[in-house]
This record gives sequence, structure tokens and C-alpha cells, in this order.
Amino acid sequence: MFLFNELNDCKDVEILIVDGDLGHYLTVTGLVWNDGNGDQLIQAAENASIFYIDPATGAPAFSPIGGQVNPGDPVRVSYPNFPQAELVMTVSESPIPEPMTLSLLALGALAALRKRR
Repeated sequence: MFLFNELNDCKDVEILIVDGDLGHYLTVTGLVWNDGNGDQLIQAAENASIFYIDPATGAPAFSPIGGQVNPGDPVRVSYPNFPQAELVMTVSESPIPEPMTLSLLALGALAALRKRR
């Protein structure tokens, strides 16, 4: 599953959930899911939960997810204001180190090279 793999690769993952005409983005921080039957579908009986930071409040939260019976079925997210929300889009970004982090890495590499000589 794309979402699971991107989180395992430590990528920044944003999802869009939609209920009717209303949509809301969430920043995903974790996924707990035991694919008991190995079919790679997130089903309600598998007690999956998604952890996220809600930009509306800035607070961490989690919601149960599931609802897939067949490949291509929507993933349902039980978000407080959207009880019948569907996950319609997932976007991930590779983390880009800050300039200060890159500078420290470069200095460390230079120091290691100097020590080697």
C-alpha cells in the first residue's frame, strides 16, 4: 500500500478526505494496520487507524479507517466533522534537509577526511 510504504520511508504524507462537497487535508504521522488476511485491503474488521496532525487545530489526532472490500474501493476515514469521509488523494514529499543540516553534514565529512589524512 502506497501510504504505508511512504510512511516507512519517512516521507511527509498529506491526505485529502472528502465527505460530500466538503474536503479537508491532514498531515499523516502514522498508520496502524494488521492486514490479517494478507489481501492488502484496509477492511473494517482489521481495526486500522490513521494518525495525523490536523491543520485546523494543530493538534495530533487519530481516526479509524477501513471500508475496502475490493481493490479500488474507497478507504473510509472516520473524521470527527466528516463521519462518512473517503480518502481521495495521497501526496508524499521526500524530506529536504535544512541548509544548516546540510552545512553540518559537510563540516562533519570534511573533519572525517582531515582526520583520515
